[in-house]
Amino acid sequence: MRTLTEYLEPARLAIQDETDQALYAHLIARSERDLHPEGMLEVMFAAFIVRALWRLDRRTESSEIDITRTENGIRRNTAELRRLQTDRHLKAELNLDLPGLISVKDVLKWAKHEKSQKRKNEPIQDIGKTIETTLHGQIEEEEQQELAEFAKRAQKKGACVPRNAPCPCGSGQKHKRCCGKDAPPVYGLAA
Repeated sequence: MRTLTEYLEPARLAIQDETDQALYAHLIARSERDLHPEGMLEVMFAAFIVRALWRLDRRTESSEIDITRTENGIRRNTAELRRLQTDRHLKAELNLDLPGLISVKDVLKWAKHEKSQKRKNEPIQDIGKTIETTLHGQIEEEEQQELAEFAKRAQKKGACVPRNAPCPCGSGQKHKRCCGKDAPPVYGLAA
């Protein structure tokens, strides 16, 4: 597994000015000391943060929009890095062997719920699978709610409805197959 320094070494060597190379190396070393990335994902997030900090430091011809985007990217990646590190720490602290990138927060939330349901002695692997299916169900449910809200808004405003969105008439079909421009007639459907 590559460290942050090894990962960003080609970018440092690509800098032409030796003074800038030394400053970039110092930024990498300081970031590795402060962020403590371990594992591929953490190193990737830390690398993005280092590159963004370097761009902000060297913002000679950047617009305010670019600066704002860069700062937002730093905040998002820092939050995600800290979430991964917290999960790693809690997994080690609680001796959890979780599959994939399941969040410890979700495991603890589910375990608390299960404890209130009087279920005990269930293997950790089953907990992970149950959490995964629960999360998939919640995501699917949220998507359906968002599509329904979008259809209501589009119907109220009379706005342009995207072709693949559900038709605002409530038929359950895509807009392009129902009421969309030049929609073909639908035959054989029971009224």
